[in-house]
Amino acid sequence: MVKIQPRDLQLLESLSRYGVLSTKQIQKLIFSNIQFTTMMRRMRLLESDHFIRRGVTLTDQSFTWRLAWRGEQRMSVEIPGSFSNRNIIDHDVLVNDIRMRLESFNLAKKWRPEFELKSEAFRNQRYRRAKERLISDGILYENKAGEPWMFAIEVELTRKSESRYKRIFQDYQEERQFHRIWYFVQSTQDAQAILKSASKALMFNTKRLWFSVIDSFLASDEPKVFSVNANSWIPLSDIGFDHFHGTKPAQLVAHGVSTQVIENSNAKTEANSLNSCVNSQNQSALHAEPSAPDPSPSTMERGQELQAKTNEEKCELAQDLKFKKCG
Repeated sequence: MVKIQPRDLQLLESLSRYGVLSTKQIQKLIFSNIQFTTMMRRMRLLESDHFIRRGVTLTDQSFTWRLAWRGEQRMSVEIPGSFSNRNIIDHDVLVNDIRMRLESFNLAKKWRPEFELKSEAFRNQRYRRAKERLISDGILYENKAGEPWMFAIEVELTRKSESRYKRIFQDYQEERQFHRIWYFVQSTQDAQAILKSASKALMFNTKRLWFSVIDSFLASDEPKVFSVNANSWIPLSDIGFDHFHGTKPAQLVAHGVSTQVIENSNAKTEANSLNSCVNSQNQSALHAEPSAPDPSPSTMERGQELQAKTNEEKCELAQDLKFKKCG
């Protein structure tokens, strides 16, 4: 059996935290200063001894990984799910991209992933009730303006029907522990549609909604959040997270209005916000994210365009499920 090295242990710990990771994510997290071929050689050894195993490939044809039975034993965890559905895998990997992006700003240190929430629901409730329960893609816990806040994270690769969103927001109306429901969407058009549906949900307070455009959030040096409460795009650095660490520009201006206005948890600020969140001003403010081009249509899956790969990465794609040697 392979002897576990410190870097191997780091890999096992990461898989136990995130549930599933792509090869690219693993390289970024753990093997950033190691050659790709060396990393893959080590991972093959760990796979052969059942510490890790591969799931289905992503739409860009790269591999996904999770703990195998020996890895779960070593980490004293049991991660449910087979990670065998490609659509679900693409979504779960994307959620982890967003989580890692938040971590790069010293946020998301406390995060509950969807697989953990589902496991708890099915463990504590009957199957039918657990299946019908609203479960977020993740729960983020952060201190904001000195107060503990709780965020429900929702990552949308495809837009749902209006009736489905209405049911979701009616459920969120009962989940009052969430200070905000933070949607990561493919485009501002998706955000508009979700906001419109939320306004039709019985008693749901749309001021609890935040939106971020996925591609811009992952790529921008200054990611932005659209706050329905503040009716504006706000830089992540200006949100007021106590533990945020990153570059904060002196001033950012959007549509002629300074976005230095911070949405805070002060009740007075809440009281001064818009009475109606689905008016023409909201739609106009949501129309385009400042300094960020609108991404591809919401129905298009991420990863359709393959990025240029090194020879070693091309080698990965050419290998079959048994990791045949690449010439």
